[in-house]
Formats: sequence, C-alpha cells, structure tokens
Amino acid sequence: FDEGGKIARGGRVYHGRTRDAPIDFAWTAPFFTRSPVRRGSEADFGMEFTKTFVGRFPKEPPVRFAEVGKEWRNVNDVVRTALEHAALCVMEGIASHVGAVSGSGNHLMGHSGSTGRVLISGGGAYNWALMARLRELGWKNLRFETSTECGIRADAAQAMRAATLG
Repeated sequence: FDEGGKIARGGRVYHGRTRDAPIDFAWTAPFFTRSPVRRGSEADFGMEFTKTFVGRFPKEPPVRFAEVGKEWRNVNDVVRTALEHAALCVMEGIASHVGAVSGSGNHLMGHSGSTGRVLISGGGAYNWALMARLRELGWKNLRFETSTECGIRADAAQAMRAATLG
C-alpha cells in the first residue's frame, strides 16, 4: 500500500530493455484480454504476477529495497513503474471509449473530442501521485477529479458501481 503515492513519488519509471520491460510485461496480464467492464483479481495481478514484474528490475544493494527471493530491487522504482502502468491503463480505457487514437499500450496520442471529466473513486482517488500523473497524461480538454470533489465519497466505489452498473 502506497499511502498518498509517497513511495512512487520517490522513484523513477524503469523502462528496462525492450523484451523484459516491467510495463511491457504488465500489459500481458489476462485482465487485458477480457472485455470491459472488468475488474482485476488475484489471478490477474497476484503473487506470481508481482514476482515476475518485480524480477524485471535491476538488482540493487539492500538499502530501502524490496526483497524478491534473495535479490533486492529499488522499491520506489517498482512502485513508481506500477503507478505508471496503472495511469496508462486508465488512459487506454478512456481512449477506447471516447475514440482517441491509442498506441500499443505505451503511448497515447491525444483526443480531439469535446471537454469531459473523469471521476476517480476507490483507492486511486487517495493516491495523489496517481492523480497527478493522470492529469499529466490527460488531454487538455479532459479533467480528472476525485468523486469526493463532486460530493460522492471516494471510498463508496463498490456502491457506485452497483448503482451504475446494476
């Protein structure tokens, strides 16, 4: 758990080499083969996924680092890279619903439609680093707000989904 995105803010996105980049690996999760509306599960992003994702980072000396087996990785970079992937997932989802041109999952290329807003609820709404990154990635005519800013508690995500989706 990265309260407020504090850990991620101290790290850098690790791009790795082309074939073993953590973000490229993350796009291969079974979650991305299912049609929306979808929700991640332990089967998609559980311990095996996490071990493989973290294992794609360079080995580091054991100072404020996460242990994977007997090897150490920079926890800030791991969390920052995971946050980057989460932000890209949100943007890809938006792009697929509003007709924006999207790349291979690594690059998003603007949207020329009307102004809109995206409400973020659940844990993401409490992660200020994620919210800031979404605003950076977002198109100039798209606003990202927490549901709390609109009068709906961010921790009411389940109730909102049930009310909206039935």
